[in-house]
Amino acid sequence: MVLARSKVRQAEVRIVLQDLEGMGYKLVQDEDFVPAIPYKSFKVFKPYVSKDLQSYIDLMAAESEQPMVAGGRLQVDWYEVIERAVQYEDFVQTYKTSNRAAAMTEALERARRIVFNGTPKSPLFDQKTEAMLEQAAIAYENTLSEAGLERIEGSRLLTQLDEFLVLQLKNGDKKTQAVKDYLKAI
Repeated sequence: MVLARSKVRQAEVRIVLQDLEGMGYKLVQDEDFVPAIPYKSFKVFKPYVSKDLQSYIDLMAAESEQPMVAGGRLQVDWYEVIERAVQYEDFVQTYKTSNRAAAMTEALERARRIVFNGTPKSPLFDQKTEAMLEQAAIAYENTLSEAGLERIEGSRLLTQLDEFLVLQLKNGDKKTQAVKDYLKAI
């Protein structure tokens, strides 16, 4: 915000940028500069809004405080990637009629792509060996063991992850054609 203020000539705009910075807003760069909404400041309203909005505020506060991806690179570990994806899925399943369901569905789909592919600058598979990253495999296996069978069966994402890891095991933890076909199908 300081850099942006120094580049702006209109005094009114500089004042607005200063006020936004004081409220916790920041500019982040992910392809373009975009304002990051400080959702943690909305937590004071949680007692006065519906359960779906309370959950939405918590999920978005985590994302605005520590974005999952910035500049095409993962900013969190693989445990956090799968955890957030599961939380988004839980929101979508629990609050189907929420006015935030569409936004959470989009967040879930972005997170699902990251879970199964990584990002352009943090791919799930090593580009030379085509092997799945060990850190991701460990995080995913631990997540599934902690979730348990009932939880896995109640989650489309966890079911797909379980199938994916079984397929990976059968394919020597490599991104074979069978793995590529599975990823296209989900």
